[in-house]
Amino acid sequence: MKREIVRICHSLTIMALFTACGGNKESTQTVASAMPSASNAPIAASSVEVRPALQRKITPIDKRKADEAACTSGKADACRALADRYRGYGHVSGCGIEREKYTRTVAFAGGSNSKVRIKRMSEDWEADENGFTKWIRKACDLGDAEACSFDRPPALNFRSVKEKTAADVALRSSVESSALFAWKKVQSPKVYANVIEKRKNCIDETYNCEKELLTFFRRDVTKAPKELEKATRELAESIITNTLDARTVFMLLDKNGHTAEMVQPVKEHAGKVLVEACLEGSCICGDAAYFVAKDDPRRLDLARLGCENGEADGCYELGRMYEEGAGVPKDEKAARVLYELACPSYRPRDYTNEPKTAEYSVAACDRLAEIYEAGAMPPKDVARARYYAEFACQFPGMQQDHAPCIRLARYWASRVIQSECDNEWCAGDMAQTMEKFNGPSNAPFEGKECERPSVKELCEKHRAEVKNMGKKAQ
Repeated sequence: MKREIVRICHSLTIMALFTACGGNKESTQTVASAMPSASNAPIAASSVEVRPALQRKITPIDKRKADEAACTSGKADACRALADRYRGYGHVSGCGIEREKYTRTVAFAGGSNSKVRIKRMSEDWEADENGFTKWIRKACDLGDAEACSFDRPPALNFRSVKEKTAADVALRSSVESSALFAWKKVQSPKVYANVIEKRKNCIDETYNCEKELLTFFRRDVTKAPKELEKATRELAESIITNTLDARTVFMLLDKNGHTAEMVQPVKEHAGKVLVEACLEGSCICGDAAYFVAKDDPRRLDLARLGCENGEADGCYELGRMYEEGAGVPKDEKAARVLYELACPSYRPRDYTNEPKTAEYSVAACDRLAEIYEAGAMPPKDVARARYYAEFACQFPGMQQDHAPCIRLARYWASRVIQSECDNEWCAGDMAQTMEKFNGPSNAPFEGKECERPSVKELCEKHRAEVKNMGKKAQ
C-alpha cells in the first residue's frame, strides 16, 4: 500500500511536468548561420524544479572532482581521463565540467522549471582546449610518455584533423576508450595495427590518418551470419562494459548482418551497464534510456537525468516520450522544445579547419526533419526539412543509424525534380542522392549500407521512390 502511494505521487509529479514549456538562449559569441525555428516563448515560472525519483549515487561533477584529486595525487590515468573530458569524443566529452554560459531555462506548467545546458557546445572549444592542455601536460609530468606527445601548442594540436572521420584518432588521449578500436583490434588486427601506426604521425600526415580510420567502418564479414556467435557476443558486451559506447557496438553488429532479434541479449546487457554507469556519475543516462525496455519504469527518469545533465540524446528521448504520451501526459509542444534543444536551429560558421565538436542528437535532427516533411514528398517545408536532415546524416557510411540518410536521400531526389535542371548538375545531384541512400562506394567504403538489417526494409520501401524521382529529372 505504501509503495502504491509513492507510485501515485510520483505519477502526479510527472503529470505536472512539461505540460507547456519554452526557453531562450541567454547569449552567444559565435557567428551563427540560422534557420528559423518554431516559436516557443517561455511562460512565467517559479524557481521550483521537479526532480526525478531515480537518484545518482554520485554526480558527474563530483566524479570529475574525484579525477582531479586522483590526478593531483599522482595518478596519470586520472589526468588522461580529465583531458578527455575537455577535448574527448562521445559521452565523456564535456562530462562533469561546470559551464557558465548558454544555459536555457525550460519552463513547465504548474510553476516549475529546469535549466538545461548541452554539455559540450562549439563555443566551448577554446576553453576546453586549454583544459585539455593543462591535464595532458600533468599526465606527461607524471611520466606518461604518450601524453607528452599530445603536449603541443594549440595551433598545432590536431587542428587540421576533421571531426568524425578521424575523431577517434585526434580527439582522444587514449584509444582504450574507443569502441571502434577495441572491435577492430579483435576482428581486424591488421587494420588495427595499421591505424595505430598511422596515429603516431597524425599531425604530419592528416590525410593518411583520416583515410586509414575510415577502414574501421567497413564490414568484417562478406556473408550475413545466421546467429550471434558466442565470441562476438562476448566481445560486444565486453566493449560496452569497458567503453560505455553501446551505439557504436550496435552499428558494428548491424553492419556485419546481425538482426535486432540476434542482438537482443546484447541490448539487455547494454541497458544494465549504462543504467549503472549513469547512476555512478557517467554522462550516459540518455543512452541508458534508449537501451532499456520501452516499458521500463526507470526510462523517464533516465531521460530526464540525461537531459538535465546536458546530454542531447537524453533530451531527445525525453521529448519522444512526451510526444507519444509514453507513460506521461502527451505534450507535443514540450516535445518540440526538447527536440530543438537537442538539435538547435543554428550552427556556428567554421572559417578554418578547426574541428567543432559540439554535441547534438542525430535522432532529434531527424525527427525535426520528419516534422517539417509533414508526410509529403517533396516535404511541406523543403528548406527546413532538408536543413535538419543534413545534420542527421552528415557522414553516410559512418552513421550509427543509417535511417536518417535514407530520409536525406529522398530529399535530394526531390530537390532534383524541383530544380527542373536539364544539365550535368542533375546527374551530380542524383549521384549525391544514391551515395546518401546506399553509402559511399569509393574506397574504403562499400556502398552497401542498405544491407544493414536495421534499414533493409526501409531501403526497399523507398528505393523505387528514389529511382522514379531520378527518372523524372532526366
